[in-house]
Amino acid sequence: MIRHDKIDAGSFTLPFRYCAALSRDKIASVCKSNQLGVYNIHDGSFNQNDITSLFDDIKTVGEKCVKSITTDPIRGHIIVGTSRNTGLLFIFDEKLNFVRALKLPEVIEGPDEILFHEGLLLICDKDKRCAYAVTMDTSKTEAELLYELPKPDIDGLTWIPRSICADRAGFVYILWYGYGNYIIAQYSQDGQQLLTTKRTKNEAEAGL
Repeated sequence: MIRHDKIDAGSFTLPFRYCAALSRDKIASVCKSNQLGVYNIHDGSFNQNDITSLFDDIKTVGEKCVKSITTDPIRGHIIVGTSRNTGLLFIFDEKLNFVRALKLPEVIEGPDEILFHEGLLLICDKDKRCAYAVTMDTSKTEAELLYELPKPDIDGLTWIPRSICADRAGFVYILWYGYGNYIIAQYSQDGQQLLTTKRTKNEAEAGL
């Protein structure tokens, strides 16, 4: 079991550590103090590196820290999203060696939640209230915007994407929030078609 430390922010409790499966026995994690690590389930070992120095050359106003994490298990890559206004993803190998930085399209303000899926990167941008699909070619330095995932059209509300995942069949799920309401939207494997929506009471019940 991995301990998820938390920090309080006003009346909210925010996750301090973000995790994603790297393989059947390894979990990649990153926390807002810019500590990137890999936990081995079998032997209980945890290797960790401080990646703060990667932000040194980024000239931007505001917070500079990690924001989200996903993995490419085939390549053994760990993909880390950074705070808004930096416009970058950091890519590492499973030994925590830095591979490269990938610049995101300017339309994306912050990769609040990310998912590597079917060779693409799906991004929840809470500030823009949109979810996007971008290219994930590690031989290039810039990602290209492919499309915006369809938004739910329910109750006339403006819905904000909160979290994203995929099931074993490849269907994509996004938890959307709108003025105290939550819905789970199921998408096609490429994310271009919204298939079904289901209301849920809160994030915990959704399980995303």
